[in-house]
Amino acid sequence: MLTQWSPYRDMSVLSRMFDEAWRGKDTAESASSLLPRLDICETEQSYHIEIDMPGIKPEHLEVKLEKGLLTVVGRREEQRGEQTRHVLVQERRFGTFVRSLQLGADVDADNVQARFKDGVVAIEVPKRASSLPRQIPITQG
Repeated sequence: MLTQWSPYRDMSVLSRMFDEAWRGKDTAESASSLLPRLDICETEQSYHIEIDMPGIKPEHLEVKLEKGLLTVVGRREEQRGEQTRHVLVQERRFGTFVRSLQLGADVDADNVQARFKDGVVAIEVPKRASSLPRQIPITQG
């Protein structure tokens, strides 16, 4: 039986093969499921990022900003129970994750604030005053 050749089908197979070779079969799925969900908003004065971190302790989080790249590193630890327990289903993922966001060169790294409340990390990244729009007065004469 003849089938029509499709370069897209072959590329998807090749892409999957590369992903599995670089990350291992389960690692790609595990890593993406461990990444926390986030929202990013921008105003004229700042960037505001909120990241869901349920089950993660604040002492297991690190927030860094370097050259406009905001990086959040966290660790979700597995809760070990009794040794006699037999796990039937384990859908939750545990381990370390890294989430990086390129915000740009206009950020004021010295005044970044991060707060942790109710399982959400809120990060406020102000923009440098020199990058903010300003009104230029027009004089007569």
